[in-house]
Amino acid sequence: MKTFTPGHKSVSDQLKEIITPSGKSYYDVQRQKARVTALMLAMSAIISLIFLVFAFVQKAAADTARQEAERNHVLAIQNEALAAEQAKQHQEIARQLEVELVKCKEAQSK
Repeated sequence: MKTFTPGHKSVSDQLKEIITPSGKSYYDVQRQKARVTALMLAMSAIISLIFLVFAFVQKAAADTARQEAERNHVLAIQNEALAAEQAKQHQEIARQLEVELVKCKEAQSK
C-alpha cells in the first residue's frame, strides 16, 4: 500500500488537473472517449441482435418453404404416376375404338 506525503497528489488527481488544448481536463476527455466507446459497443450489440432476429425469421421462412417444396415434390411424383396410368388407359381406349371402327367399316361394307 502506497502512502502519500502531504502535498503530493495521486496520479488520478494529477490527470484531472491536466488541461488539453481544447480547454477540457485530460480526465474529462478520457471519460468522454470511454462514453463514446461504450455507446458504439452498445449500438453494435443492438444491431447484432436485430440481425440475429432477422436471421431466425428468415430461417423459419426457409424451413416452411422447404417443407412446402417437399410436399409439392411428393405430389408431383404422385401426379406423374397418375398421368402415366391415365395415358395407358387412353391408349387402350384408343386401341379399342380403332378395333370398333374397323368392325363398323367391315359391317358397312357387307
